[in-house]
Amino acid sequence: PLLLGGVTLGEFWRVVLVSLNLLGFSLAVGMFCSSLSRDERRALVVASLIVLFFAVGVPLLVWLGYAWRRARPWPEYLLIPSPSYAAVMAFDGMFKRGSGPNYFYRSVGFTLGLSWALLLASSLIVPRTWQDRIQDAAALRRRERLNRLKLGSSRQRRAFRQRALELNPFYWLGARQRMKGLAVWGFLTAGGAIWCLGLIFDGRDWTDEPVCMLTALIAHSVLKFWVATEAARRFSLDRKSGALELLLSTPISVKEIIRGQVMSLERQFAGPVVVVLLADFVFLLHGRHQGGAVLPWVAGMSVLLVDLITLSWLGMWRGLNSRRPNRAAIAALAQVLVLPWVLYVAVITLGGLAGSLIVSRIFNGTTAIYLWLAISLGTDALFGWRAWHRLLTRFRERATQRFDSRFAMTNVSERRLSGPLGP
Repeated sequence: PLLLGGVTLGEFWRVVLVSLNLLGFSLAVGMFCSSLSRDERRALVVASLIVLFFAVGVPLLVWLGYAWRRARPWPEYLLIPSPSYAAVMAFDGMFKRGSGPNYFYRSVGFTLGLSWALLLASSLIVPRTWQDRIQDAAALRRRERLNRLKLGSSRQRRAFRQRALELNPFYWLGARQRMKGLAVWGFLTAGGAIWCLGLIFDGRDWTDEPVCMLTALIAHSVLKFWVATEAARRFSLDRKSGALELLLSTPISVKEIIRGQVMSLERQFAGPVVVVLLADFVFLLHGRHQGGAVLPWVAGMSVLLVDLITLSWLGMWRGLNSRRPNRAAIAALAQVLVLPWVLYVAVITLGGLAGSLIVSRIFNGTTAIYLWLAISLGTDALFGWRAWHRLLTRFRERATQRFDSRFAMTNVSERRLSGPLGP
């Protein structure tokens, strides 16, 4: 065993190989999508969907197909395109099993070959797409149809503009693209359809509590990522373009700007969040009927609501201070989602190292959930309040900082040029 940890040298290097291969694959997918699209967020979303398709979609499609036919065992060669298969087969328990084929190296080779193919395609696409081109009449018509799809017809746009401007001008600016809300509903519809297919094909196993918890975890995580991205995007792009500087010169106040952004987020996510919470409640009742625990569901639903509120405020503040909305969203997600788990694992580790009788008696499954709930809500309260306070007190300063710094640099340059020869 490697370092007396129960890990063999072969298992260690296989895990390293799979990790590096998956890293290269994700980077190649990102470069390929970036070569096709100039929109940073669109490229990120498409790249994430491609990676999820190979990592999760391929195994799910294989499982659904053979659950429909009731065929056993599965032919594992269908899982070769999925890097998740190589990740599972990298461990000794699966790699050295006595029965069944082993396509570990074929899966690694497929992922590696696909990565190089995407890099080659990117190198061929970039020279043809990096320059601006004059749009012909057909391209202009396609853009007009796309705008009509995103914003609605001229009558719909006029009616919504009149209603939204009466409520809040910034709300109209953030909520006029109706496709953003439809995209969230589309995700929930697709997820619900997949879940119903699983229920039809394998209803007995599909309704187990671990499957329900995994479904809720995926829905919660996607909503949190989505809210953080949308909250950071508006302020980041508007500050970068100078729109916030121009907007602050009008009679609209900082509170109205922030309130308009919050209203646009509510318009996009309030309905889907309610649907997800209702689904969680149904899972809770089903699990309780089967003798499952109620506390994990209540804790998860509570943390979902508080996390979304915190990510809204923190995403807006991070976006106001960052030129790139994706980086701002990642920073907000790290504070709200990653840091609580780091603190939780640290507390668990310290408790295990202490090894005292009192700790072993107090710490159990229930106290672990309460500990995670307290850490999550505590970090949300801290970061959410700080972001809310800074938005209200330092919004104008941050929104105009780009112009102030440029003005300051101009003054410094003029003073240096004048020097002893100046007046």
